[in-house]
Amino acid sequence: KVEPNSADTSLVDSREVGVLISGSNATVKNSLEAGGVTIEGGSPNRASIDGGDITIQGGHQPITASAHQGGDVNILGGDGYKGGSILIAGGDNTNTNASSITGTIAIQTGGTDLTSDQHTGNILVNTGNVSADSKSSGALDLKTGTPHTHTGSTSGQITIKSGGTSSTANAGKSGVILIETGDGGTDLSGKIVLSTGDTSTANSGSIGLRTGTTT
Repeated sequence: KVEPNSADTSLVDSREVGVLISGSNATVKNSLEAGGVTIEGGSPNRASIDGGDITIQGGHQPITASAHQGGDVNILGGDGYKGGSILIAGGDNTNTNASSITGTIAIQTGGTDLTSDQHTGNILVNTGNVSADSKSSGALDLKTGTPHTHTGSTSGQITIKSGGTSSTANAGKSGVILIETGDGGTDLSGKIVLSTGDTSTANSGSIGLRTGTTT
């Protein structure tokens, strides 16, 4: 058990002592990898009990008059000849008769209550920049899982939508959606392609563009 330093009125140190949890470094000649670290919630032995949660949270800055921010949470893969990957995956649904889909992954700003009376933060999904000749930045794929080989199975829907008012009777403007490629400089800029999937016997999907209606 690690206890925080209760002497929080010190005027000497600019930062409290941190805590490091680290796997062992590999020094043996025939080792395949260095020691790992696993943090795992508890597994219940009764059907009426949920599995244990894991919470990783930066420290709050509760003093509203302070210009300093709350603590960050950084999840980083290690650098190397091949950089380490990061996998974030929800748990499998093992009950085929479950009434709802669980194992969801949510990325949202706005605090722990998912709302705020101030401006909320941005979300950036971005691959790394390159700084060498004849190299390409990483691709970004946004897609749902494939369906099973049965006519009743459907892959998930993708919705890209800006926020709107809870009712068309309310004031407020919805956000703009921009779809654009980057600048090309002295070379070509990227192109935008809209297409539906191929089929063997059925009709392929349609493409529709429409504006909203006034209610």
